[in-house]
Amino acid sequence: VGLSVSTRTAVPGVLSRRPVLRADGSVDPHAEPSLIKAFSEAGYQTHWFSNQSPFGEFDTSIAVHAREAQDVRFLNPSTFSHKGSLDGVLLNPLHPVLKMPGRHLIVLHMLGSHFDYSMRYPHEFDVFTPSMKNVTLTTLNKNEEKERIGNSYDNSILYTDYLLSKII
Repeated sequence: VGLSVSTRTAVPGVLSRRPVLRADGSVDPHAEPSLIKAFSEAGYQTHWFSNQSPFGEFDTSIAVHAREAQDVRFLNPSTFSHKGSLDGVLLNPLHPVLKMPGRHLIVLHMLGSHFDYSMRYPHEFDVFTPSMKNVTLTTLNKNEEKERIGNSYDNSILYTDYLLSKII
């Protein structure tokens, strides 16, 4: 299986030794079941909570794998190219599941640091400045743009790290 840096092919590659969609975009006729299906067969309750839309321009087999879970929730009414829910929305369904008896596999599918980075974190995480919060690219020169985009990316990582620490 080839490696991929594209979310639409990398995520299925993490979930299955032989995902339906190969890194080159072709379909693997010898695809194997996913990790989600394996956990379900082993008696786990499986959950997929996503802050990405179920279907969109860049969606492929990720939603197919999501649908293998018994409890599937898509919590973002928008796409990654627009302002929608922040990844913190994933904490809401997580806490009740953690209190449930039994064994659980919980997948949290985050937006993380997809561009536009400034849409991926709340204002209180706008630590590295100047950033792209409330700025349009047309008002910036190339050096200002590069610095602001880099700072916005760092802020999105800071927010993701914060959420991961809350989850752990």
